[in-house]
Amino acid sequence: MHLTGKLLLAVLAQYGATSALADNMAGETGRSVLAYNLDSGSGPTANPTLAAFFYHRGNTYYFLDEYPHAISNYNEAIDLRPNYAEAYYFRGLAYYRGGAFKRALADFRTALSKNSFSISAGNLNTDARQKILEVELKISEIADPESP
Repeated sequence: MHLTGKLLLAVLAQYGATSALADNMAGETGRSVLAYNLDSGSGPTANPTLAAFFYHRGNTYYFLDEYPHAISNYNEAIDLRPNYAEAYYFRGLAYYRGGAFKRALADFRTALSKNSFSISAGNLNTDARQKILEVELKISEIADPESP
């Protein structure tokens, strides 16, 4: 099995994926997980812990350069967990890569405002602040293409 597939299996197992999905992925690449739809019967809002699932699935799309799908999954994660700073940060990265700089800027700022005091908070705050400066510069370059 491809390394990406193995990593995705581990993530999915952690967040409650079915064994049928694991069997389906046994001989395929990690992309097969992207077609996976939640089969809970009552939708994702029935279990708020699925926010992490959508976040990780969004990351999978992000690292496969499929930004619209990543954004859609980050949206689901944020709907389920409105203070999910990491989801805002990575959605901002997806917006940035997709050229939606103002949306990216808003998400980086939101990530900073919602970030809690966790072990990874320092790194996320530093990364978000750096991205805010980068996006502001990019927006100003677009507004004034003659700037150095």
